[in-house]
Amino acid sequence: MSDSDNNSEKEELIPFKVIKEEWNEYELDNTTIIKSKFVLMNIIKTPETNEKGQHLTVHQSQNLIAIFSPEEVRGDPDRNYGVDELEAHIIERNLFFRQILDSEFNEYETDNYLIKIKNTVKSIDLASKFDARGNPAYIVRSETQILSLEEDEEERTS
Repeated sequence: MSDSDNNSEKEELIPFKVIKEEWNEYELDNTTIIKSKFVLMNIIKTPETNEKGQHLTVHQSQNLIAIFSPEEVRGDPDRNYGVDELEAHIIERNLFFRQILDSEFNEYETDNYLIKIKNTVKSIDLASKFDARGNPAYIVRSETQILSLEEDEEERTS
C-alpha cells in the first residue's frame, strides 16, 4: 500500500480557534518592562500514537518578547540580535524580576478538545548589546505547560 492510499500515515493540520491569548508582564529592578506572549501557530496530528492508541500532536508556537527600558539604562541604538549571538555577550545572569501581569492559561479550542497553555518566564540574562531602539538586549528563557482537555463523549451528547 502506498502512502497516498493510507491517510492515517500522514500528518494532519488540526484547525483551532483562539479563545484567549494574552500577554504576561515582568518588571526588572531597573524598571524595565518585559512583555511575553505565547502564540500557538499550528496543531499537527502525527501518525505516531500513545499507549492508548491516540494520535500524538505537535504544537508549533512562537514566543513574542517586547522590552521597554527607561532612558537611563538605554544605550546607542544598534540592531536586534538573535539569542545565539547574544549568548557570547552575557554580562549578568539570572536577573531578579517580578511578574506584574499574569495571563494565566491561554486557551484554544478544536472540534474535539480544549487546549490550555501556560508560558512562564524562568530566567532573564542581560547582554552587553542594545537593540534597534537602544533598549538593553536581554535573553528571556521560559517554560511552557500544555494541558489538553479532551471532551467526554457522554458530555457532548447530553
